[in-house]
Amino acid sequence: AGFASNSAFEFIHHDITLQSDDHLTGPINFGNPVETTIGELARRVVAMAGSDSEIRFTEAVADDPVRRRPDITLATHLLDWRPRISLTQGLQRTIEYQRELQLHPAASA
Repeated sequence: AGFASNSAFEFIHHDITLQSDDHLTGPINFGNPVETTIGELARRVVAMAGSDSEIRFTEAVADDPVRRRPDITLATHLLDWRPRISLTQGLQRTIEYQRELQLHPAASA
């Protein structure tokens, strides 16, 4: 089922700005190396939001990667960057933000 695949989630609180550095080539991954199944993420969102939404399992897309864990070694070593907001904290902030948008839709415009 599609809910068995893993992903890594990162809540970005601030923009990340980098200046060009000639000796640095290639991508720098920013993310969270802690993997969570999509099913677990869905269950956490439903529980944290106090929702009665039904979670439906579907078949995974054939070429969808089963694991997604970013290698944040460069970000950690070169920029002293690492995730500082847990998945639970990020979900709580996102749920609160969405609730605020529902209460005050004009504020998001």
